[in-house]
Amino acid sequence: MKMLAECAIAEKPVADVGTDHGFVPIHLIASEKCPFAVMTDINEGPLEKAQKNLNRVGILPQYYDLRLGNGLKPVKKSEVSTIIIAGMGAETIIEILSDDLDKTKSYERFVLQPRKRPFLLRQWLFENSFQITEERLVKEDGKLCEIIVAMPCTDVKSHDDYYLPEKLYEDALFDEYLKEYIRKVKIVIENMQNSKATTEIIESWKDRLIKAERLQNEKQTN
Repeated sequence: MKMLAECAIAEKPVADVGTDHGFVPIHLIASEKCPFAVMTDINEGPLEKAQKNLNRVGILPQYYDLRLGNGLKPVKKSEVSTIIIAGMGAETIIEILSDDLDKTKSYERFVLQPRKRPFLLRQWLFENSFQITEERLVKEDGKLCEIIVAMPCTDVKSHDDYYLPEKLYEDALFDEYLKEYIRKVKIVIENMQNSKATTEIIESWKDRLIKAERLQNEKQTN
């Protein structure tokens, strides 16, 4: 949660979409990094939970607004500088961002934490003119999570690899991440061979495995 908060633009308002318990915006407000936070959720239960946490910490109502609604719909165009969307699958995040692309691009920065299939999110961001400026790894409850920071951009540089981005190479958790990535790729290849997937698709995954294992050997050597 702290790392998500660190990625927000300092001293500017944020919106936490699917806020649940509200811990990220609460941390931002309490640490005086954020002057105002919009906290949204599609269900009333999480907003009630967030309100209790806000009351417990003693944050005054002028510093936040709780709003019921789906995705970015409760957030006004250009109302905040940073949009935080964490703990959802890549497909859900893409659906939220693509609902009103013009409105989406009115915000300066996006801090995204896809729980599954992050490569789909990276590809969507590139294809829709968002530049990925930073990627981080964090461990939560024993599981590695990826944080993708992006911004709207008229001149997007080509992404190096949707599956294994170079921006993660120097992260302190990258060796562990790479080991787990290799394990998963091997499982995918085995499943594809058993399901009689096309040779072209299997070879593409084998190429990913070769690249990952070569990178692992290089890092171990260094």
